[in-house]
Amino acid sequence: MSYRMMFGTVLFFCAVCLCWGSRVLVVSPVPSRSHQQLTDSIVKTLLDAGHEVTYINRLTEMKRKRLKVITVRPEDGQELDVNDLIERHHTSHKTLELGVVLAKQVIKNEKVRELLQDNQETFDTVIAEWYYTGLLAPLAAVFECPLIWYTACDASWMTSQLMLEQTSPVYSTDLLSSEAALPPYGFRERVMRLARQVYLSGWITYMIHYVESPAYYELYQSVLQHRGLSPSQYERVLYKASLLLINSDPEIGQILPLPPNTKYVGGHHIELPSKALPQNLQDLLDNAKHGAILFSADSKILPWYVKRTLLHVFSQFDQITMWETGEQLTDIPDNVYVFKQLPRLRILNHNNTVLLITNGGTTSLLEAAYFGVPVIGIPLYQDQFVTMDLAHARRRGIKVKFSEHIAHKIKDSVNKILSNNRYTLME
Repeated sequence: MSYRMMFGTVLFFCAVCLCWGSRVLVVSPVPSRSHQQLTDSIVKTLLDAGHEVTYINRLTEMKRKRLKVITVRPEDGQELDVNDLIERHHTSHKTLELGVVLAKQVIKNEKVRELLQDNQETFDTVIAEWYYTGLLAPLAAVFECPLIWYTACDASWMTSQLMLEQTSPVYSTDLLSSEAALPPYGFRERVMRLARQVYLSGWITYMIHYVESPAYYELYQSVLQHRGLSPSQYERVLYKASLLLINSDPEIGQILPLPPNTKYVGGHHIELPSKALPQNLQDLLDNAKHGAILFSADSKILPWYVKRTLLHVFSQFDQITMWETGEQLTDIPDNVYVFKQLPRLRILNHNNTVLLITNGGTTSLLEAAYFGVPVIGIPLYQDQFVTMDLAHARRRGIKVKFSEHIAHKIKDSVNKILSNNRYTLME
């Protein structure tokens, strides 16, 4: 069964099987195109099934029948800052703080407040994206309907505790770890994982009791009372979800025991491209006799001299390189083509695409797996390190550590992958 079919089946039975034409509230608090792509897919699936959707988001421009969109634009109009995410990753608990900030921005929005305070508004279910905080869980309490969590990341004890309890560090590490390995784990690895789990669990407990709980009463108490409801304790609301949907797959991410109300839906946003490539891209790929490399990693943080070295490295390959970046590059070799934005799925679907260079997030790995393209990952923050460590250990890709010498490491990795057919991400 394809990812798309599997996701449609899961969503049908767990989210909208109450009746034809259910009213669903979907909330995505993260100002990121990659996250928006995923929740857009959920909304499209629901609309295609005949349901009515209210979609609270940060960046989308969707317009469809039976769709009401409330877009909470970031204050600076920009997506999440990569440098800030990298800095927060070095002190893991700061990512928990970011999750609270983003959730509060959404709930405090004027149009969202109007929606919450309108007693005529009702929903049959709420689908909320979990991003290191549970502050969106009370939305289901406001509308007195089931809550479904959705996470764009891999399975871990951080998400499994939303549904049942934390999993043992014997099985998995947290989403913010800078390293991971395949089981079985040695004594040192187990001690390190246990230490991180204790450290982050302490911070999560602190955030729940001293940050999220006060915010819960600040944001929701008046709304609940306006609807004639009494606020429950925050923890009772937080752990009352009916289902957790995980945008991953055991073949890509960590393998750990999950409760029955937790389902993998990795790759739900992927479908065979229905549109043809623009003619210039089609011609470019068709004429790439030795293949094409898609460079889709975030290059804004690279110093200019590293980018120049990368261009020199790419010029030495027989393959063409399609570099996706919003920056202006100079002295571009003849076999390197720079684009502001590329239709990644359609390019990966082309037979001549031989390699994807990315930062190694779960979504990128799922896309590469679907189209059978090996990966070089340059992780920078959050789950990218764990995802690429696992891909590297399974010989489905190569992890390259970010440094000033990254260009030469990429050269060695490209040569290694293209000369060895063991590196594959086929389903």
